[in-house]
Amino acid sequence: MYFCHLKQYSYSVFKSLFHLPFSMLGVPCVIINGMTKSAAYEVGGKVNRENMGAQWNAVFLKGEWRFIDAFWASACVVGKKSKDWKLVDADGNYVDEDEEDDGAYQHVENEVNEFYFLTDPQKFIWTHFPDETEWQCLESTVSESEFEEHVYLRERFYSMNITLLDDFQWKEIILPEHGELGLRFGFPDEKTEDLQFRYAMYRNKSDEEFRHHLRLDRFVLLEHTKGLLRLSMRFPLSGKFKLDVYGMNEKEHESFDLICSHMIHCTVPKANCLPLPDQPAIGWGPVQETKDSGVVPLSHTGAVIVSEDGKIDIKLGTNKKMEIHQLLKNVTLDEATLSKYILVREENGEHYIHLRLPQGGEYALKVYANEEGMPGNAENILNYLISCTNEDVQNKPFPNVPDGILGKKAIAENIGVNARIQKGRFKTKDGRIRLEFAAMSYVELMIEIHTTDSVALKYLKSYRQTIEDRWAFDIDLPVKGEYSINVFARENPKRSRVYNVHSYLVFSDGHAYKDTKEEYKPTKVLTETIQTADNEALVPIPRGYLDVVCCLQRLHANDPPDSSQIEIIDHDNDKLFLAELNDYGEYMMNLYDKDEFGLLNCIARYQLNRKTTTELMQDDPMVIMDRIKEEVEEDEGKEETRSEAREKQRTGATLDMVRKRRHILMLKRRAMELGDRDALEQLIIAYEETKPADNDPTLTSARKLLQLLNAKDRKKKTQRFVSVLYANYLICIAIHTLQEL
Repeated sequence: MYFCHLKQYSYSVFKSLFHLPFSMLGVPCVIINGMTKSAAYEVGGKVNRENMGAQWNAVFLKGEWRFIDAFWASACVVGKKSKDWKLVDADGNYVDEDEEDDGAYQHVENEVNEFYFLTDPQKFIWTHFPDETEWQCLESTVSESEFEEHVYLRERFYSMNITLLDDFQWKEIILPEHGELGLRFGFPDEKTEDLQFRYAMYRNKSDEEFRHHLRLDRFVLLEHTKGLLRLSMRFPLSGKFKLDVYGMNEKEHESFDLICSHMIHCTVPKANCLPLPDQPAIGWGPVQETKDSGVVPLSHTGAVIVSEDGKIDIKLGTNKKMEIHQLLKNVTLDEATLSKYILVREENGEHYIHLRLPQGGEYALKVYANEEGMPGNAENILNYLISCTNEDVQNKPFPNVPDGILGKKAIAENIGVNARIQKGRFKTKDGRIRLEFAAMSYVELMIEIHTTDSVALKYLKSYRQTIEDRWAFDIDLPVKGEYSINVFARENPKRSRVYNVHSYLVFSDGHAYKDTKEEYKPTKVLTETIQTADNEALVPIPRGYLDVVCCLQRLHANDPPDSSQIEIIDHDNDKLFLAELNDYGEYMMNLYDKDEFGLLNCIARYQLNRKTTTELMQDDPMVIMDRIKEEVEEDEGKEETRSEAREKQRTGATLDMVRKRRHILMLKRRAMELGDRDALEQLIIAYEETKPADNDPTLTSARKLLQLLNAKDRKKKTQRFVSVLYANYLICIAIHTLQEL
């Protein structure tokens, strides 16, 4: 209560308020002159006695000297900001905030802080440096230069029992090696679940390379595991950065407070620095959301997984019946392609995630969970950063599974399909298997059998039988190997939408077979990821197929069946699927050619990512890299860069033409993702003026999308015209009725 009343006094009299009562009680108490690292102190700067001068008290109790700073114990400065810094990353989130020191924003709040009442000299010295050395009250005294260079620590560092695990972390200014920096903070193991951490990264505006809109939210990894907090940073650009680390103990503190601050001088950026493949909102590794969901990581308890061969098996336990969903991301590979390299299955209450990474590099594995059969979205509960260290890795994908999940799908219950074999993985006997299902009388079942072995595709066979509501598939897999069997249901034979109700991974032991010597060409499956902000997506149906069906499903979600979500439209002798994307999120869309026996053959695989326009701008790693390259090249002036020289040599274009083409490419990607037809049309014209090759893939994809957007616009105009005709028809009927009355 005494501290709360101190707010009525000015700073200059605080030391006297304690000196007088202690002296009257006969307790030795002196006033100490010195300097403090208060709100006026700039981290990484020089200490200045004139600007940082302060006074505090020392009292002698129980045979030792302790310190009291009555002002720091009863007040804190809030809103102290510096106009020299820009916040560029806060907990992995993109921010666009300037720090402006307008004077009026800085104010003092009265808040009791008992840390600065009878403080241990060993802790007090790093914020309070006395003019007279003896008043450090330390066996080994600290010099002014040591005080200046020591890491900036605040009271939360001590209350959370934090330790710095590497010697260089005790310095306030850190120089990263080769553009990379790792900081490790230790704390008691038993406190792991009670502690939470955050960070904020600032960039100095005085840097010659500074550009206002540069983002660094994908270059810091925060990993919180048992007894350890790890911050791993990579710097794509040189410059001065300030890192603030915050923490709280949920059982002791009401809010986050500063633990420590570092100044980071990056003189040499990391070569070929790529952003992280993702920056999940909940963070990396097992977090509170993991625990709350009932999912327990059994095989990998940290945030980072390192693999040399790219083959990883992750095991998760659950305390109730759960559905596990997955999403794999990489900076250079699209998500539709990556979806072929990951499978999820459940066995005896435990869930397994199997990965076969296609190449070396970094990947983000996002794990989602919901209770079994629960409709709606599954929540992101766990994220791993996976590093495949062997750049020569070239793993084959798994056989096709539409959503990457083995076993029974939640939608099977909605449609009324029940399988005799429920488990998602098994072996055949003599290469043969019989699958039996019960279904509603109006439901048609069909299957896809797939393998990555092109020879095995030539010999596999399937025979479909149906009696009333019973279905059976006799499958022959004579070539030994790995296959997927995906079962689909269609509620109405006139509809083109099918639903994946069961998926199996089958290991065939094979049997003797006669080589037909016939030439067989497996279907080349078109695979593409489409980013859009629209609630509709147009996907072309490949030519040459008579009966094409579509399987559309929202990933990591359980949605009810809705055949009206898919529609076929005609455009210039082509057919297209028009898909309604009612919710934001990721959708998987597989197109199949269906034969008369109910056997499906995948001909196209699309991942449709519907995001807000803001998310499209922020989540694209290529946009991040474009801005970094732009900043580097602006800093290099108008001189020709190495990449520009290579492009000039490859295309034969002039330097001005290369730069113009690059600028148009960046704008074109934005127009394509946002579905801006007019902007895309103008950019195609501008791009053609740079004289690209006839088969230029960028120009081809842009023209293709423009055709789709024109078809979609034509459909909307037709719908509006039909609506007007129908409205006029209703008006005529109403007028006619009124006339008769």
